[in-house]
Amino acid sequence: MKKTYILGISAFYHDSAAALVCDGEIIAAAQEERFTRKKHDPSFPNNAISYCLKAAEISTKDVGKIAYYQKPKSTEEEFLLKKCLKNELGYDGEIIFAEHHYSHAASAFYPSPYKEAAFLIIDDIFSSISLCYGVGKENKLNVFKEVCFPNSPGILYSAFTEYCGFHQEADEYKLMGLAAYGEPKYAEQIEKEIIVLKNDGTFKLNQEYFDFGNKKALLNANFENYFNISRRKNTDEISKVYMDLASSVQAVLERSIVKMVQYLHDESKSENLCLAGEVALNCVANGKILKEGPFKNIWIQPASSDAGSALGAALLVWYRNHERKEADGINDSQKGSLLGPCFEDEKIEEFLKKNNVSYRKYEKEELIDRVVDLIAGQNIVGWFQGRMEFGPRALGSRSILADPRSVNMRTVLNEKIKLREP
Repeated sequence: MKKTYILGISAFYHDSAAALVCDGEIIAAAQEERFTRKKHDPSFPNNAISYCLKAAEISTKDVGKIAYYQKPKSTEEEFLLKKCLKNELGYDGEIIFAEHHYSHAASAFYPSPYKEAAFLIIDDIFSSISLCYGVGKENKLNVFKEVCFPNSPGILYSAFTEYCGFHQEADEYKLMGLAAYGEPKYAEQIEKEIIVLKNDGTFKLNQEYFDFGNKKALLNANFENYFNISRRKNTDEISKVYMDLASSVQAVLERSIVKMVQYLHDESKSENLCLAGEVALNCVANGKILKEGPFKNIWIQPASSDAGSALGAALLVWYRNHERKEADGINDSQKGSLLGPCFEDEKIEEFLKKNNVSYRKYEKEELIDRVVDLIAGQNIVGWFQGRMEFGPRALGSRSILADPRSVNMRTVLNEKIKLREP
């Protein structure tokens, strides 16, 4: 029987990616940034697509359908997107455009180990649906509540990210990290004036404090006057007041999300929860859901941003017409999110010789002993093995290893390796 290949694509916003599904099985997935080395690369994912096809040993002629992660806003945009896909890939087959939040929902539920589960999608997209509640069962997805732009925790968090001197849709993880150094002094004021928090966890933004221009949520002068805190430039020192702002919005986010999952549990009657969307990468909030939330089991899409939507779109197209494989409640179908390229020893050695890189080859046990000695000696080790991770988290395949006992190691990593703020 001929195999059915579906190629999922996300592009032109941020975190462009490609994913390949064959008869419901996830074959490969990767973000374009991993090939171009441009963080959050939004460009058309030619490299990622090429890798996915190579992993399956097929060409675009073998692809049955292309699933694009969101619907165009106009017939003109749809025409241009189809033209782009055909020109870039030489593809003449069927192209399906999925609803953005359904792409996220599909990426959350279908790879999960659950036959049925509630799902919560919290996005920071600056158009259309920013938040949705739903239930997945077998091969069906049912969204029963949607919240439109701009009333989303993701939008609020992005606005504070920018106000504290970081880049929106890129540096939210820095704000999350900064929150640990502050106190939630302004959380009550945020809930009193900036938002109206409802019992189901959703809220309404007070738009008097925001400017929504150029697809960005910017806190305006009213915010500055209300808190008497000036906007931080990214070159300014990170003073205590910005730590407190970060801690405050993190506290509001957590309070909102805990209310959301309680409402979702009450409505869905499910013991299982699946998460996706940019806010699902906030691991501190996820910890709150685990400790304080009512769900027995939680599964989070490792590539929760728009990168994962490429995978979700492909799975969405497949499961519209096919039954879902048996789920055992334990094992997911995402293969540990190790879906990227791998390189055999011979290939690595060939590259090293070609580029005149000095190297030494060890057997496995000897290698591990050597790496342990290096780490204990305060060296930083780049650990490279197997298939590359899909998503922003290092899971042991492409990881930086260092001694956490060292008082100086964080500074060395930030200044010499990560090139980021202290």
